[in-house]
Amino acid sequence: MSDQPETPSNSRNSHENVGAKKADANVASKFRSLHISETTKPLTSTRALYKTTRNNSRGATEFHKHVCKLAWKYLACIDKSSISHIEIEMKFGVITDKRTHRRMTPHNKPFIVQNRNGRLVSNVPEQMFSSFQELLRSKSENPSKCAPRVVKQVQKYTKDSIYNCNNASKVGKLTSWRCSEDLRNKELKLTYIKKVRVKDFLIRYPQSSLDAKISISLEVPEY
Repeated sequence: MSDQPETPSNSRNSHENVGAKKADANVASKFRSLHISETTKPLTSTRALYKTTRNNSRGATEFHKHVCKLAWKYLACIDKSSISHIEIEMKFGVITDKRTHRRMTPHNKPFIVQNRNGRLVSNVPEQMFSSFQELLRSKSENPSKCAPRVVKQVQKYTKDSIYNCNNASKVGKLTSWRCSEDLRNKELKLTYIKKVRVKDFLIRYPQSSLDAKISISLEVPEY
């Protein structure tokens, strides 16, 4: 699909670069494993710390609202008959420049990287991954009172094999097939899913050790 809603990484568009310095501090507070860069200058007063933290939280919230609006533009275009097959996935890692293979040039605010410029390298340390799992488990077991519904966490033990089409057209390259094998019950039949990518959003968090990738796809069971 078209990359129209996105803005190049070097743009100063106010919507893409909403927020104050260290704008992803809100992400760090939610995901305990993330940390602020050591190059960040320390604050000298408690009042300044409170003011900066409040501004960071507000800035990160506005940025994430903007990301949600962009995602909704693509979700709204999906046929009603395919709604039950929508998958929204978030991965953590480091976004690198496709030309230099190094992490994208730092900014002082989070921003969306165009897919043609960067790629996400998933390389989360084991300890950090375990912290993510523990956080999700606690959220599932102790949902917030204001939460509209309870989301149950399901732990699966499967081996997935991904197949892509060779010499496919531009549209065909967005489609892949996944074969899943249950490692705990070998008697179960293999399951096959056709996965059609709708849109990817690469999100660079300059002041954090991790970036993120949000993927919207359609996963249709194949029998």
